Amino acid sequence: MSKPLISVIVPTFNRSQMLTQCLHALERQTVLPQEFEVIVVDDGSTDDTAMAVAGLTMPFHVKYVRQANAGPGSARNEGIRHATGELVLFIGDDILADPRLIESHLAAHATRSDPGVAILGHIDWPPGMSRSAVMDFVCGPATLQFAYAFIPDLPTLDFRFFYTSNISLKRQFLLEAAADGVTFDPDFTAAAFEDSEFALRLERRGLRIVYAADALAYHDHWMDLDSFSRREYAAGRMAVVFYRKHPQIDDQLQVRWIGDWTDAIDELTTRPDLQSRLRALDEHTGTFLRSLVQTLGDLADSPDARGTRAP
Repeated sequence: MSKPLISVIVPTFNRSQMLTQCLHALERQTVLPQEFEVIVVDDGSTDDTAMAVAGLTMPFHVKYVRQANAGPGSARNEGIRHATGELVLFIGDDILADPRLIESHLAAHATRSDPGVAILGHIDWPPGMSRSAVMDFVCGPATLQFAYAFIPDLPTLDFRFFYTSNISLKRQFLLEAAADGVTFDPDFTAAAFEDSEFALRLERRGLRIVYAADALAYHDHWMDLDSFSRREYAAGRMAVVFYRKHPQIDDQLQVRWIGDWTDAIDELTTRPDLQSRLRALDEHTGTFLRSLVQTLGDLADSPDARGTRAP
């Protein structure tokens, strides 16, 4: 069998149903099935992920790889080792590919021979998904998850735009980097900052990120205040890992203040009475914020007296 043009790497952990939808979306690609392969790297799932993948019959080749739980970065490293395509496309298990996703990545690379070029595709919410106020804010004015709104005003895209939900590179570039020890850092055990930190080190080897708006994928991941708060908690932990590895770029990361709190946190662990009061305050604050979000969501969905949507 001839080698595929592109290897799609999908790390996954305990989200078998979501992964199945991700793989079914890849069935609808406009390129021929033999032109790509999909490598599912199971990061130590304890659900039925292995059986779910084994039970699928796909027109393209699916390679299932399992590793002990070590985080999405380590899973991508494993996926690169198993890839055989000329290109590697990273997506997430909660990503639904537009039918022209792979075609658009292939076309973008075809006109760019630079070995270090990375094609960044666009990520949006699935059409028809009922969005919460939190989702609109996170990917809207706050740009807390994706910052596409800034791209038209930027002369170049730096490491912070290396979104492994939809980005492709030449496999040889990644292999040569790995041979020199430049891989996704396993110290990033959660899905946050492991991709941008990897990109920061790749920049020294010639990484250049190019945005291709037509390489479209959908982020099938509904969020409310609680789920987004859990994500941000993990992101905060990984931001400190990033800062400690690269303190010289904190003007871009702006997370030193989190790392500077570690001594205070160590002191707090010796004060169980204070911890108890802080937890009570946190619970009351959380209740207030949930109520506020619900109120804003209700206002946004309610027509005013003139029959138009309230601001």
